[in-house]
Parts: sequence; C-alpha cells; structure tokens
Amino acid sequence: MMNYFFSKRKSLVFYFLLAMILLLVGCGSSSDTSTDVVGEEFKFVPEKVTISKGEEVTMTFTNNDQVFHNLIVDNIPTSNGHNQIYLEAEVNEEDSVSFTATEAGTYEMYCDEPGHEQMVGTLVVEE
Repeated sequence: MMNYFFSKRKSLVFYFLLAMILLLVGCGSSSDTSTDVVGEEFKFVPEKVTISKGEEVTMTFTNNDQVFHNLIVDNIPTSNGHNQIYLEAEVNEEDSVSFTATEAGTYEMYCDEPGHEQMVGTLVVEE
C-alpha cells in the first residue's frame, strides 16, 4: 500500500513538473514583441518607444482623439526593405504593422496631418 502511495505521488509530481516546463517553453517561444502607441490630445502616448534591433515588433497605433491621426517613422531600415512605418487610424480605431528594425538609432515619430505639428515622439532602436 505504501509503495502505491509513493508511486502515485511521484507520478503526480512528474506530470506537474512536465506541465510547468511545457507552459514555460510555450510562453518563451514567441519572438514577436508588441508595442502600443495611443494618439490622444494631439500627443503620442508614450512619447518615447524603445525596441531592440533585429527583433520582430508589432506596433499598434490606437486613435483615442476626436480627429483622424497617423503615425509615421521615416528613414528606418527594416528587414522587409521598407524604410518607413506608416499607421493611420480614424477616431476610436487602430492600425498595426509588424517590422524588424535592422539598424540601431533614434527615429522621429510624427503625424503629418495639417495642424498636428506638435504630435511628435521618438522611436529608439537599441543594439
């Protein structure tokens, strides 16, 4: 009877540890990083976004303002050959793009709608 109890207990511990390992492996397997930027009151929030060079990033721009906005980053080298990030969103909508920055640096985020010149931010790509 005692051997049965210990055998059963070892099996439960084994399966628990196996489940934890699989959970951790599953959580760590994604190489896609997400970053969210919100447009509100003619500002980007956060004003500064930091990502890593060579890491795939999905950037989502959500417009919580009362007018149309876009988010543009020019002259940023990416693995897909595009040198610009362009997102646009109507009021209470969002837009997303996935990209991999290939060069470290500091890049300006801005909205090019007339009268929105104060809507600027910074995208930092770290080594």
